[in-house]
Amino acid sequence: MKIEELINNAESLPVDIRVKLVESLLLSLNPKESKIDKTWANLAKKRSDDIHSARVETISGEDVFSKVWNKFNK
Repeated sequence: MKIEELINNAESLPVDIRVKLVESLLLSLNPKESKIDKTWANLAKKRSDDIHSARVETISGEDVFSKVWNKFNK
C-alpha cells in the first residue's frame, strides 16, 4: 500500500477512529515511561493542590511575560 493510499483511507475513517489512530501513532513516536509519567503527574497534582489551598501565590501570564520582555529588552 502506498503512503497516499494509506492517508486517504485514514482520512475517510470516522472522527473517533481517527483520534484513536493519531493517539496510537503519536504514542509510538514517544512511548510512555511510566516512572517519569508518574513523577510528572505527582508534581502536577502537588502544584495544583498548592494553588488551590493558597500555599503559593500565582502570577498572571501577562506579568510573567512582561518581566521577561523587560529583562531582555534592556
